[in-house]
Amino acid sequence: MYSLSYESIHNGQLREVEIEKIITKWREYNKANSITGCLMTYKHKCIQILEGPKDAIKALYNTIESDNRHHNTSIFSENPIDERAFPEFTMAYLPITLEGKDKSGFQRLKMNIAILSDFTNPVHTTAVLFWKKIKEYIDSDAASI
Repeated sequence: MYSLSYESIHNGQLREVEIEKIITKWREYNKANSITGCLMTYKHKCIQILEGPKDAIKALYNTIESDNRHHNTSIFSENPIDERAFPEFTMAYLPITLEGKDKSGFQRLKMNIAILSDFTNPVHTTAVLFWKKIKEYIDSDAASI
């Protein structure tokens, strides 16, 4: 098995309802190809971890990389794995927003992200780096709250 995490910036034209439709389609694809993982969106940024057969992961990443709804797509971690961090999720989806959050709401958000990262039991380097990258994005806005 193999794991890959990437980050990208989406073109900003995708609305939540469109993202949900895309996720439904890719969940079916992932299930058929034994792929699991998690997608996080934050502002116009996407971070995703993919787990499964190496050929299937590489093919899916190539499709994502050529999708014109993304740019600045880059892999920040990939490695062979023995165990999945998201075994039950063909694609967990974590949309993060700071809209309407005050300092207290922001702290709850950070705590929830920490709980989620522990809950999924990051069992390999790519999963650890996936959660670390999400926390970095959230922390980068701490001063503006």
